[in-house]
Amino acid sequence: MVQVYIYKLSATPLVRGIAKLLETIIQKNFRVHVLCENKSEMYELDNNLWTYSALAFLPHATEEDTFLDQQKILLTTQINNLNNANVLLANYVVPELINNYERFVSIYDASTDETLIREQIKNLTALNIPITIFEEERGAWKRVN
Repeated sequence: MVQVYIYKLSATPLVRGIAKLLETIIQKNFRVHVLCENKSEMYELDNNLWTYSALAFLPHATEEDTFLDQQKILLTTQINNLNNANVLLANYVVPELINNYERFVSIYDASTDETLIREQIKNLTALNIPITIFEEERGAWKRVN
């Protein structure tokens, strides 16, 4: 069964939070399909992942690059799992995709409308999928459920 993780940032900017989360995910030898809502979001995230830290490197590509099946992190607007990922990172539930991955991950920052987060939790609960929620506390993740 898929494992679902929701992360709520309180102080860290969203792009930095996504980058740190992606670092952790690939350190565990997972491959990640980052599903973006549109190309603008994809390009912004792509640019920020290249520049977020002078001390770290996140190997990633977009759907417009080559050798997609070899990418550890692939940013796309497509629902197809082009890099054979076992983790789906998206900020909205795609019910038909959830069970195609070992893990489904969402991350939100303080500016995210709580209604959106509650709606996502409701949609996942309706699919009988257990959810683990973490909140940022003093630079670390604290499990809240």
